[in-house]
Amino acid sequence: MIEFFRYPDFLQVFREHPQGRLFDFLNEWKDNPKREFIDERLEERRKALFEAGEKLGRILGALTSPVMSMRSGGAFYSIWDKESGPIPEWVHRNANTLNETAESFVAEYDRFLRETRLIVAE
Repeated sequence: MIEFFRYPDFLQVFREHPQGRLFDFLNEWKDNPKREFIDERLEERRKALFEAGEKLGRILGALTSPVMSMRSGGAFYSIWDKESGPIPEWVHRNANTLNETAESFVAEYDRFLRETRLIVAE
């Protein structure tokens, strides 16, 4: 999931599964005591990661839609149906918003991992 969001290009069509994995992550980590940390620094980072993931999920849900479905391959999503002609400026803006939000989520994920390693090493 992270690798998909690490190098985003939301002007392209993409498979459903990375988006589904994001929602699985959010459902698993939301209000789940098993996912909370006693260490306040780690808990703060966990909350920041979760908030970044929620934001990405909201924007993905708002700006993308199914464009085709394949029986065995699953659904494909995009922010623009390329069959509709040239890509308008608003689609480029939406793609940039999605790309930036995905990059922010990944940056938060990386911070979470780095700080977790540092705290565990103390």
